[in-house]
Amino acid sequence: MGDFLSALRYGPLLADGGVGSYLFELTGRLSEGSHVYEGLNLSSPDLVRGVHLAYLQAGASCITTNTFEANAPALAAWGLAGKVVEINRAGVRLGRQAIKDFGALDRAEGEFFILGSIGPLAETTASSSDRREAYAEQMGVLAAEGVDAFLLETFQSVDQARPALEAARAVPSGPPVVLHLKLQQRAAPTGWLEDPGRFVAEAAALGAKVVGVNCCAPWDAAAFADAVKDAPEVREGRVLIS
Repeated sequence: MGDFLSALRYGPLLADGGVGSYLFELTGRLSEGSHVYEGLNLSSPDLVRGVHLAYLQAGASCITTNTFEANAPALAAWGLAGKVVEINRAGVRLGRQAIKDFGALDRAEGEFFILGSIGPLAETTASSSDRREAYAEQMGVLAAEGVDAFLLETFQSVDQARPALEAARAVPSGPPVVLHLKLQQRAAPTGWLEDPGRFVAEAAALGAKVVGVNCCAPWDAAAFADAVKDAPEVREGRVLIS
């Protein structure tokens, strides 16, 4: 393992694809009356490890943990609120084991990184302090297990991500934060549901070191990168693009 930000400044890093969507393809669990993909870290660890290994074999050097909704409020809906530590810990260790297995199989060289996935809490979570507490619990486990970055993904806005960003800043010696918005273009005159330049500036002010988009069309991702390439935070190297 190396330094994630240093490696990203040196050159592009290829990350994996969707973990949940791949698990759905393999299991079809969304057709069941109840499911929680994050619980598979405990009940079907070989399945999750196999997903990571497949992405490594496809060329990824960044592995995303299967922990998108591994927070107490989300897990409580499935009777797993007491499993936050176990599920997040297992999520990181499965990623690390997949990297080890990949090296043994393919004698792969180079650096590999583990990104701790953190998704948005439901709007029903009572208050900002409650949300910060839930994020802090999850982040504390991910940081203790040595993730190379916190990946805050599929947030709708910087305001929605604010409690998570504040929680990340409070983690002692915590890893850098990657913030992804589900950002899409719309018809003129405004062009975007959330202004890319304002997103970069606000995210940087709140401590994000890498910003980007996910869960959008490829042309939206390309347009985002083009829209922010001349932002002061990007030009000065204070923020990197994902």
